[in-house]
Amino acid sequence: MPSTPRPDRKAAAPTALASLASLASWQRASASARSAAVRALLVGLGSGFAARPGTAGSHALPVIEHQPTSIQLVAVPGGAFRMGLRADELAAVLRMVSPESAAELRAVASIARPVHRVRVAPFLCARAPLLVGQAERLVGALDEDVARPDVGEGERVIAYLSRREAKRAARRLGWQVIAEAQWEYLARDAGDGAWIGEPLRSADPDDALAVKAFCKRPALEGRPSRGSVDAFGVWGLMAGEWTADAWHDTYDGAPRRAVAWSAGAAPALGVVRAMGCSVSWPWQSDEEILGCHASTRSDGRGADQAWALRLVLPIPGVERPARRVSPG
Repeated sequence: MPSTPRPDRKAAAPTALASLASLASWQRASASARSAAVRALLVGLGSGFAARPGTAGSHALPVIEHQPTSIQLVAVPGGAFRMGLRADELAAVLRMVSPESAAELRAVASIARPVHRVRVAPFLCARAPLLVGQAERLVGALDEDVARPDVGEGERVIAYLSRREAKRAARRLGWQVIAEAQWEYLARDAGDGAWIGEPLRSADPDDALAVKAFCKRPALEGRPSRGSVDAFGVWGLMAGEWTADAWHDTYDGAPRRAVAWSAGAAPALGVVRAMGCSVSWPWQSDEEILGCHASTRSDGRGADQAWALRLVLPIPGVERPARRVSPG
């Protein structure tokens, strides 16, 4: 499959796309302004893309399909949010778990700190991670020597790709791997949302903490299960995903824009988000609940790892919003 032409930045009209500058501007936009934004997107993207009927998520966002791969992309408006594990969020998690688990969670909390304000430019985001059929059309047969979680068979389940396979898939399309900050922006619904899946207590006191059903295997299928779609109209955030960033032990010195924190243009794939909490179900201990928190990150540098891959494209010509966010 030939690589997709890169977006024509000159072709996309900034005025038409201004409605995507923020969620507020999108919500204020008239039907004609929204239609104009979709037309501008298609002009900027070039051949091979088409608008899908209907909208995505509770924000009623436009959906564009990349026809050669059938990847659906939602147009995510820009914004600003506080990235990282806030003190009140950690306290809420600690109240849920045993004293033994609490000690372990305190020890790892620093990797999602300091909390910092991040500005997010609008972007086109794949509604789901790559599926097995899509991945195989991009990179060929997946390496049989790579250990992958058992999430079912067939072309319509989420693909778990090695670092090499993931980089090759992104390079083949000429698209970007989602950045950590973009991923957390989605998981937090652009604001103060804390949980990807709401934690519950099991009726059995000997069981670990549970979450709503979309943490389980149905979330790993190519179609969304009931309750698994977030406000942006994306799903699969529980799967455990590669992000483009290099690994850093804390957020000291992290970018204040939602770009990959990595040297060079190639994705580093050094950070995994959500830790694959879907594939590790049923959980063995309470501290695994942190895998369902929007701020959770883990070191993805292990040579034998395989994770899901979500791809994104920039939206050119849109001003980034300026909005004050209180410190964490």
